Amino acid sequence: MLLIKVSIKEYAFRFFHFLALQLSRSSVWLSLLFPLFVVQFLETYLNISIHSSAKMDSSTLPNGLVSYGPNTNCTIALCPIDQSALSYRPSLAASGIFITLFAVVTIIHIVGGVRWKAWGFMVAMVLGCLDEIVGYLGRILLYYNPFSFGGFLLNQSKTI
Repeated sequence: MLLIKVSIKEYAFRFFHFLALQLSRSSVWLSLLFPLFVVQFLETYLNISIHSSAKMDSSTLPNGLVSYGPNTNCTIALCPIDQSALSYRPSLAASGIFITLFAVVTIIHIVGGVRWKAWGFMVAMVLGCLDEIVGYLGRILLYYNPFSFGGFLLNQSKTI
């Protein structure tokens, strides 16, 4: 008898892979709930934290500074970066690359939609690409000011 030792993370990966295959064959609603199940499983059984550990409590900041919300008065010079909404500074280079890629894909979809008269598909793809571009513009705003509430809202609401 041959015993194969499998780590817990490998087992979890295999389990979720199997579950994803089963869900893809069944209901769309179940597949939408799958990520929530994964997060709950990882946090409960494997002690892997998915959520940010940064504290958004303005009481820990000096002089009444507010790090999150429409009344944010923190800047990079005044507050630590781990008190920002993302707890890190987004990459300017990656945001620029993704904006460029989505712009190129937008042009390709416009050309293809006009050429093959696929108007509905073209409109959906162009709107999706423009939505992503706006989301990555929000990440550029967050690069320059990680405490920008407008940049955070753009990033979270427009980027998948």
